[in-house]
Amino acid sequence: MNTIKQIKLVTGEEIICEVLDANFEVEKLVDDTHIIRMPLAIKLVLKKEYRFYQLYPWLAQTADDSIVAIKSSTVVAYCTPSDELIHQYTVFKETEAAWEKIEAEKLESLMELENFFDSESYGSMH
Repeated sequence: MNTIKQIKLVTGEEIICEVLDANFEVEKLVDDTHIIRMPLAIKLVLKKEYRFYQLYPWLAQTADDSIVAIKSSTVVAYCTPSDELIHQYTVFKETEAAWEKIEAEKLESLMELENFFDSESYGSMH
């Protein structure tokens, strides 16, 4: 089973995500929820004669690799997305992971610099 699914919600929103529960295609789950990872909203963008889809985090201010539970009753339909959409989703995930790594390295460098300036050895230099 391909774990990347495109889901249409009762709100009209469409998301693409990785489905973690093995029973996603079973009509009734025991707890009536689906467990998904890194849900991205899909937005259709029309610019002149061009038509494309934009992906962005569905839930603001969550961890990039967030795990989310959604109620089964909120799902209208689901399918396996097109290869192009799966590719876009995969690229988004890889890009986010790369930015996360860069941000973590920057934070680590800043902390090292701050520790240096707070250290006694810096104080003895001046």
